[in-house]
Amino acid sequence: MTCYRVLGSQNSIAGGVLISNVLIDLASTINVMTKKTMDQLGLVHIRPTPTMLELKDRSKIKPKGVLYDVVVSLDSWEYPTDFIVLQPQNLVGGHPLILG
Repeated sequence: MTCYRVLGSQNSIAGGVLISNVLIDLASTINVMTKKTMDQLGLVHIRPTPTMLELKDRSKIKPKGVLYDVVVSLDSWEYPTDFIVLQPQNLVGGHPLILG
C-alpha cells in the first residue's frame, strides 16, 4: 500500500508529486480528487460508482469513479481515505485535492 503525504493546506507533496492549493475542510464529509491529480500520482484502481453529486448551484455531476483506501499521511498520522474522482470542466484554478 502506497502512502501519500499531505503536508499542509496550501502546498502538499503526495507520492513525490507537489500538489499546490490543497483544501483541508474538516466540516466536509467528502474527499475529492481531480482526474489530473489521480493520473499524476499514478493511481489506476478507480472503481465505477452510481453516485451523483448535487452542487451548490443545484447542478448535478457524475464522478469518474471512486478510489478506495488511499493512505494519506497528515503530520505523523496515517489515514486510509476514499476519494471521489471528478473531471472538472474548467481546468483553471480550483483545488486538485479536497480532504474532508
